[in-house]
Amino acid sequence: MEGDSISSSALTLSSSFQCTGANAFLLEWLQAYSEKRAEPLSLLSGTVFQQTVLKAISTVAFGNTISYQELAQRCGKPNGARAIGNACGRNPFPLFVPCHRIIRSDGSLGGFAADLEIKRRLLAFEQT
Repeated sequence: MEGDSISSSALTLSSSFQCTGANAFLLEWLQAYSEKRAEPLSLLSGTVFQQTVLKAISTVAFGNTISYQELAQRCGKPNGARAIGNACGRNPFPLFVPCHRIIRSDGSLGGFAADLEIKRRLLAFEQT
């Protein structure tokens, strides 16, 4: 829109992803992510169970994936894969707490609140 100003703080990760107007901390984290050296952030919210799930997700290393079932076992809920999926879907910071690294036991993607294509691209980026 005419009259709007765009911050000089900008980070371009690809031709399809650009972040403008973010604070310095966010830009530094996104730059580290683009260089495959970012650590998950501890941004936990929700119920105690959801916080447990988000904390466990944060231990999945960059470029790796685990199944919803494995995550359920790590959280002490071996029969809770569906509840794990629901907690992942409520993740308020899906890039910072990398729930895109959680997939189905059969190797298919499962769900992703943002968009399955975004999940596919994040996983592809992390594995290159």
